[in-house]
Amino acid sequence: MRRRINAFIVPFLLAILCVLLQTFAIFSNSYVYNEHARLASGLAKLINGDFSVFRVSPPLPDAVSALPLLLSADLRTPSNFDYGVDRSTRVEYLAGDLFLEKNANHLTYVRIARFANLLFSILGIFTCYFYANWLFGRPCGLVASLLWLFSPMLFGYGGVLGSDVPSAALALTTFAAFHYWLSSNDDSWTFRVGVLLGLAQLTKFTLLIFYPLTLAIFLTHRLTRSVRRKTFGRSAIKLFVLIYLPSILVLNAGYLFKGTMTPLKDYAFHSRLFSGMETGVGNRFADAWLGALPVPLPRDYLLGIDCQRLDFETGLTGSYFRGEQREHGWFNYYLCALGIKTPTGTLALLLIAIILALSSARFRTSWRDELILWLPGLALILFVSSQTGFSIHSRYVLPALPFFIVAVSRIGRLFSQSVATCSRRRVVTLLRGACVTLGIWSLSSFLLYYPNEIAHFNELTSLFKPKSTELQFPLSPVKNESSTFVKLHDCLTRPARDGSRWLLGSNLDWGQNYFRLAEWLQNRHDVDAISIDLDGSYPCHEISPKVKSFLTSFRPGWHAISVNNLLRPDRDYDQFLRIRPIAVVGYSIYIYHVTEEEAQSSQARDYSEIHTTP
Repeated sequence: MRRRINAFIVPFLLAILCVLLQTFAIFSNSYVYNEHARLASGLAKLINGDFSVFRVSPPLPDAVSALPLLLSADLRTPSNFDYGVDRSTRVEYLAGDLFLEKNANHLTYVRIARFANLLFSILGIFTCYFYANWLFGRPCGLVASLLWLFSPMLFGYGGVLGSDVPSAALALTTFAAFHYWLSSNDDSWTFRVGVLLGLAQLTKFTLLIFYPLTLAIFLTHRLTRSVRRKTFGRSAIKLFVLIYLPSILVLNAGYLFKGTMTPLKDYAFHSRLFSGMETGVGNRFADAWLGALPVPLPRDYLLGIDCQRLDFETGLTGSYFRGEQREHGWFNYYLCALGIKTPTGTLALLLIAIILALSSARFRTSWRDELILWLPGLALILFVSSQTGFSIHSRYVLPALPFFIVAVSRIGRLFSQSVATCSRRRVVTLLRGACVTLGIWSLSSFLLYYPNEIAHFNELTSLFKPKSTELQFPLSPVKNESSTFVKLHDCLTRPARDGSRWLLGSNLDWGQNYFRLAEWLQNRHDVDAISIDLDGSYPCHEISPKVKSFLTSFRPGWHAISVNNLLRPDRDYDQFLRIRPIAVVGYSIYIYHVTEEEAQSSQARDYSEIHTTP
């Protein structure tokens, strides 16, 4: 009993550290773009049983985040009638706006919901610890937990409401349990794997690939071992009856079994994949024999997949990569995003882990175990990359990241007693020093951007320039008489400013910097009034009394513009790109002070361009 308690001490302490670090971040970051809609979605599901709000995302993360708010007596939630009768369209943002209008203390509610959402980050820390311990040994469990805790992407998106980190935590937990069940033949874990697989489906539609993936791994694992036909048959029955079937039941229970077993012909689909039409509403299965079959899935679950598929088919405005704007995405977008959003030290640790695994049996497990560890992450990246309808959010690939974290954790074996006594002590000492140095480098990179981890980019962003030379605007603010520490910080965080040449949207500015702008305005006594054009969902009028206009034009005065809006396709702010900003707030809000001379010069230049004869 004491041994079991001791095994939980390390991850428990790391979980406490996670909460402490996230507490400051939670209070420092304003609403990200769809957080208010997420919260309204969770309340609609818990109070009204309405799963049509934010249908494109399964309900578990939103419901968990909103659950503590049910204890508030002052909470005011929109009713079903407030959204209108047409539920074929996306109503989550309307629901979010109504939630802000009805609740004056909406900021407090969002912060409480963020704390509830940390349960998934804590789950990820615990799973990393025990999974890596089981595969590689105890030092490796500590390494995996630390890599999760100090991952800028997992930390940044884990401190706001969303489905990306919850899906990452449950994806790893599900496969860790499945891996243990396959290897140990412990029947007590069979049903647990089924429950976890069902919960994973309630976080993200992408995790549907776990069904064919687990089946392929099961067949490979069993057929490559000398097992009896009778034993194989029993295991296959357990897989389908005690894992897949319970997972489907958990999935339906998450939607309260609403619309379960509805005949396929009774659905109205919008995507070409399901409707069979280029535009409009239809159902390609209506006249086929499949149409008469009942669908063992909740109605809103299938409609959510259809709605998400429609977005990928039609594309979304704002796809941006390496300085290029277009309506559809890129296949290499997510892999490159991981490469420049992950600390350089962590990437180097991954390279060392791969070399160690290939060169020494001490640092690898059986090929079956390695397959189960690497395949889910690689399959998730490949699947998400194949959806090239749009490329906007690198966070979509977050469920793949924990698998690579556990794979990297094998470097912890360098610090085990068995390796310390091997014949190549000098090599081990050198590798230990390299790993410690790279770990400190990764931690420093994390702390440098803390608590604004969403805007983190590594040094490769500045080292390698995008091919596009179209966006050569000034990135650094004008020189000022700042302290040496501030100047050093600005120099070290240059990759975040260079990041806008590679990625935009939720990769850099998701609306988290409103409070940082308010603090900057409070400390600037020379700014009496400012016009703003920002991304995000936080009510703009609550930022500062100095905000006088919510749209900007190139006229004399102070202006604060999100980098997402500076570089949007309509090019409304090209005139601002010709001058150097006064400051950059939160790595993404550019502050400009336009003088009378600059405004007149711009007007003269525009007049000349319009009236110049070819």
